[in-house]
Amino acid sequence: MSRKTLFGALAVAAGVAAALAVKLYKDAGKADEEKDEDDAVHFITIESEEDEKKETDAQDLSGQSEEVREVCAVFPYLKPAFVEEVLVKDQEFKTLKGEDELVCVTHHVSFAHAAELEQFVAIMDEAGYTIEVENMDAKVSRKFFAQTGAITSDILNVANQTIALDGIYNSFEVE
Repeated sequence: MSRKTLFGALAVAAGVAAALAVKLYKDAGKADEEKDEDDAVHFITIESEEDEKKETDAQDLSGQSEEVREVCAVFPYLKPAFVEEVLVKDQEFKTLKGEDELVCVTHHVSFAHAAELEQFVAIMDEAGYTIEVENMDAKVSRKFFAQTGAITSDILNVANQTIALDGIYNSFEVE
């Protein structure tokens, strides 16, 4: 082979290698982008007719105070009458325990299906509640330092979570 042919072949091979390297680099970049997209958190909301009915029932806010409407916007599964009851008791909670005193709130809930009860127990356990389960009933409690609105917030949070999982929020105790 002559030198011209050899250098020509080498030049062509180098060009092909460069093109191949660029293609591989671009493909790797696309793979990283796809990986980033795969690693991204995507929220999917699945609403059934039952969920829509619950939200409609809970959102019948005509004649309610502004405070009740605001709380119902944050806790969409709670009925306005329940929210109003808890907000009225908020004044009692302030006199029951002073600021920064240790308080224990115990919630009594029931579920019709074991799967929802298990979900509820897992969520409450992760949130630091003490849990006792008997049949399809659960008693969850948590100790914390009383601060303005903390007791009310705890009650509303647990009640909302219970109802969101198709449970029944029976009652609460503050000690």
